[in-house]
Amino acid sequence: MKKAVAWCSGNRFLYPNNMEIHHYLKALKHKIQRHGALRDEAWLLICSSMQHQVLQPNERFIQKDNQLAYVASGLFKEYSAYERTRPSIINLIPADSCFITRRHSQQDYLKAATTSLTFSWNFESLMAIYRDYRELKPVYEIFCSEYNTGLAYRSLILETPEVAQRIRYLKAEYGSLIPYLKKKEMANYLHLNYNHFIKVFNGML
Repeated sequence: MKKAVAWCSGNRFLYPNNMEIHHYLKALKHKIQRHGALRDEAWLLICSSMQHQVLQPNERFIQKDNQLAYVASGLFKEYSAYERTRPSIINLIPADSCFITRRHSQQDYLKAATTSLTFSWNFESLMAIYRDYRELKPVYEIFCSEYNTGLAYRSLILETPEVAQRIRYLKAEYGSLIPYLKKKEMANYLHLNYNHFIKVFNGML
């Protein structure tokens, strides 16, 4: 448990690229506390059982069944290749958001759009946390709901026939992310012809 105390006490933990994680751990702790009680012992177990990874742009997050991952910093694009000749971006996952990996979604994959830091927990770790701290299970369900809302938002966009309105939906929800996305990626997410997207997008500036 010494490792957990070092991570959670406020001491600095440096990555090879000198990224400090204390700030991000604090943000995660606050996110959990917004949705429920968090005992000190539970927080230590969360920290000691988590894995951490820094991904560079276009690197993939290696998925395992029933993982929970927290995007501490950066941005991820979630792609689906299911019955598609070209993968489609189906979700955008910014910092301070979570995503889950499911067995039935193995055709989907995640790529970092920017240098990104993730904290993740495998299924066995999650079960150990819930066994001892049952009050955290509803928090997990809220995190899953936030992730599912992101997927549902794109479905809403695709039901909108007007191109300009699709772009407005993108800006309304993900306006702060646009500088980190290529226009081809935005067109892909909106399921629009690239040239038509550029014409409408530039006309809205």
